Amino acid sequence: MQAAQARGIALTWPEAIAQASNGGGRGLMNLQRFTEDSVGGADIMGNFMARRPAQVEAASRQAFDTIAPQSQAPSTLGPAIGRAADDTIQEATGIIDRATSPAAAMQPAQIGSYEAALARQEALRQRYLEPLMAGPLGKVAKRDIETREAIAVLFPKDPLAGSAREIMDTVGALTQRNAMAARQLVRAHVEGVFNNATRTIQAKPNQFVGPDFVDALKGNSQQAQNLAAAIQGVGGPQLLQGFDEFLKILSATGQRLRPGSQGPFDKQMNDTLKGGGGIGDATEMLVAGRIKWPKKATEIYERWQLGQNTEEIARLITDPAGIETFRRLAKAAPGSTQAQVLAIRLAAMAAQAIAAAQPRK
Repeated sequence: MQAAQARGIALTWPEAIAQASNGGGRGLMNLQRFTEDSVGGADIMGNFMARRPAQVEAASRQAFDTIAPQSQAPSTLGPAIGRAADDTIQEATGIIDRATSPAAAMQPAQIGSYEAALARQEALRQRYLEPLMAGPLGKVAKRDIETREAIAVLFPKDPLAGSAREIMDTVGALTQRNAMAARQLVRAHVEGVFNNATRTIQAKPNQFVGPDFVDALKGNSQQAQNLAAAIQGVGGPQLLQGFDEFLKILSATGQRLRPGSQGPFDKQMNDTLKGGGGIGDATEMLVAGRIKWPKKATEIYERWQLGQNTEEIARLITDPAGIETFRRLAKAAPGSTQAQVLAIRLAAMAAQAIAAAQPRK
């Protein structure tokens, strides 16, 4: 939560808890979705979520800046990378030639010396040069390569299994030759994926741009490994750590349920109330998931007033001032009271809100 706030992204407490617990607290996410669609909470939640696309946009551009400043001439990145790769291969070729040619030059008359030099040269080429030529470095070693082609070589949609090391070595070699071009090429790839994710949905900004971007950028497991290798290759472990934290924050915004996904929760809550179930039954719904909620509520429960509506729920789950309560909730071990207190309060508020919405008989 605090890390997200530091980057200018406001999370709800259910989102933060679900992310911290690796998908736990499903009941709280159901409640958030219900609150977003409710009469009382819709305005508060709607305004809160309407700011999210701009928050994610600003935070993303700042994160991209940590990789490299945006190139003002992106079409030149490909040729710059091509030259850097070609120069690297030419240097490797020169090293091999210099390592083998003296043997032939110094003893030209000695029987077998020339053949031995050629054999050694061939062995060195097979061991060092040919892998370079066959790998990503050799594929971008064209002085007229276009930027999109260079990106496609380093970030293929269907990478070979185990190719992360090749990517790190390639990007590292390019960085030694032309650090700015290498960093800007990595940024161009990441930013291009982000731009594709920032599409509009029915003329409205995409409020799920964060998780959509992360999913597209990381792709399958090998793509995710190659991305990490490339970022570490241009900026080291510290850059990778910071960027990974940023992606986790964006993933937290994806804990939010999309419209229409809360139907079973609403039906179950309504059925519970219609069947005479009380707050205890409603609480059981909210505690679904991997978080194990304690069974008692004592002093804090007495201070919390029941009978609130979804407007209060909306304020509660979006209020950064609740950090201490939710921090205790996130850290609460099974058997403690804090988590159950929150669940009971939210269940009571949700129960009254839904009961009030039922037609009177």
